[in-house]
Amino acid sequence: MRDQGSIGWTCTGGAVFGLAALLLVWLSSGVSLLDDDWGHLRLCEEGLRSLLTTGWTGLAGAGGYYRPVVALTFYGTFLLAEYNPLPHHVVNVLVHCFCGILVYLLALRLLKGAFAAWSALFLFFLLPVHVDTVYWIVGRTDSVCALFYLSALLLFLAYRERPSPGLLAGAGLCAMLAFFSKEMALSLPAVLLILFCHEGSVRSAMARRALLCSITAMIIYLCARWMVLGGILSGIPDRNLTLPGLGLDVLKSGAKMGMTDVRFFGVVLSAATAVVFWLSGRPRRVLRDTLYLGGLTLVGLAPVLGRVHRWYLYLPSVFFCIAVANVWAAWQPDRKAVLRCRNLLLAALVGYYGLALAREGWFWREASVLSENVLKTLAPLAKENRGTLYVLNVPSALSPPGSLGEIPLYAFGLTNALAVRTGVETPVVAVNHCWLTDPAGFETGVTRLGPAHWRIEVRNGGYFSAHGQADAGSLYGPDGKLRPGVIRKPWGESRFHGPGTAEFVLETGPHDRVAIFDRGGVGGLQLRNETR
Repeated sequence: MRDQGSIGWTCTGGAVFGLAALLLVWLSSGVSLLDDDWGHLRLCEEGLRSLLTTGWTGLAGAGGYYRPVVALTFYGTFLLAEYNPLPHHVVNVLVHCFCGILVYLLALRLLKGAFAAWSALFLFFLLPVHVDTVYWIVGRTDSVCALFYLSALLLFLAYRERPSPGLLAGAGLCAMLAFFSKEMALSLPAVLLILFCHEGSVRSAMARRALLCSITAMIIYLCARWMVLGGILSGIPDRNLTLPGLGLDVLKSGAKMGMTDVRFFGVVLSAATAVVFWLSGRPRRVLRDTLYLGGLTLVGLAPVLGRVHRWYLYLPSVFFCIAVANVWAAWQPDRKAVLRCRNLLLAALVGYYGLALAREGWFWREASVLSENVLKTLAPLAKENRGTLYVLNVPSALSPPGSLGEIPLYAFGLTNALAVRTGVETPVVAVNHCWLTDPAGFETGVTRLGPAHWRIEVRNGGYFSAHGQADAGSLYGPDGKLRPGVIRKPWGESRFHGPGTAEFVLETGPHDRVAIFDRGGVGGLQLRNETR
């Protein structure tokens, strides 16, 4: 492969990369604390011992999470900024930047070309599917894991070529930090094995030591997980591990990695890359490299197959982006006009991804305004620390038209958010949640059927959700919306007649307050047994 002038690519790429990073910092500066952010930052108030000996949400075994390294990064920024979101967001973008640099170094190491390496960096850095990792503070989990994961890979590869105890120790430490950041790192030994096999060095003593070091780090993590959570698999939800389900997950993941608000754009990217491969003359080396990079992508997905979410694609997308960059860099036409056309096409693709990611930033800023308005309205009710505050239609997430997907609001975070803002530990019950598509137009019809019994119908702008209700799983259909059913709680019951109609019966006391989110704001249904 011919080098396209590494110095020129470095200067141009570095300048564009810096400007893109500044844009992400500016967009993130307008995003508030959202959903899980409140609870994880509140956990920092309890000190290092709690951070190191509890699960991700502060409850042992909850969700099968044990991520003390990421919790420590929160603790560090919390000591400086407490609940000011800006420094937390700056750290998120910085970690994402460092991951982009490591993608560049790994691509340079694997592909040996500046054009391919810069292409991989920009594809990875601006993929819209990374929106949660960039704009959501708790999304840092995936980028911190990837930071140490990629560092470990590069150090292990360097150790194989230039053996030294320092390199092996550094690689082992990075591997350990990756495992203690997120469960996605469990693919590291397998990825390392594939890389050594691809290079034909798997039988060397250095390769065997590197593999043993990575496996030892993983065993230490699994033992710590067992001690903290009570078992290696504790808290892990059921998954669809059937062969058709796994195959569908793989196809969806491949499409999602390249998607924008245009859902099928990942397919467009794959098709365009296939055309470029055809035009390049279909070199066997490129085909071989692409297939093994595709294998690395699949191995990176393995820990979450059966339950793939958008943010889980951060680490696997590293190999996906390097594979795509490898194919585009292999097309080296002799005519300069055609070569410039290739460069312009790739620049247009990366630019489109950057615009899509920036647009998502505006959506997250709009969601933050909504979140802050809800808190501002509910805070006076929460400060009355007598009785319980019941909230109907708690906004769970926002999916505005044209967005990549849902933006978290208060699926789990309302109680923590109000406690932080008011300084009062008022009992708060999220009776039900709603999924918003148009918060300003969200409108319900409310009919009072008894002293604390209401029938509510959604007329516009969203639908009901029972997000966070542990016993609501059976009420969800294949489309993800609620089906008819009843959820019973000590405080009453929710009777869902479908995604847009429900009845709520509460057992309220003399000091309890009932509020509802409706028409873009919060109003009272029952305040201290006085209605309005």
